[in-house]
Amino acid sequence: MYRTLLLPALGALALALAASPGHAATDMNADWQAYEQAYGSNAPPATDADCARYTTDVVRNECMSRMHQQPIFTYRMGDSRANADQAAIRYCTKIGKTYELQGQSADKQLIMYTCK
Repeated sequence: MYRTLLLPALGALALALAASPGHAATDMNADWQAYEQAYGSNAPPATDADCARYTTDVVRNECMSRMHQQPIFTYRMGDSRANADQAAIRYCTKIGKTYELQGQSADKQLIMYTCK
């Protein structure tokens, strides 16, 4: 009896472990999309608790950085860099600075700016 219960459980565990890397990438993409929508809304994240709801470190850290008006701005690349530039201009202007492109992450998914 235990053997019949153990085999499906082990199979489910193996499937979960095999799917983890792809699932993490999906979580990051979903986190970025949710964050950018929230940040662009009338009620952007305003507290540590608002930022804590994101599951990936890079999104959570970016949320905290923007909330505390840090001079580093990171944006997930979409179809064009123009969207990232526009977002950087809006953010840096909001804190009274101008934006300067710093570069892309090694995987080309993130673009970084400094507000000077």
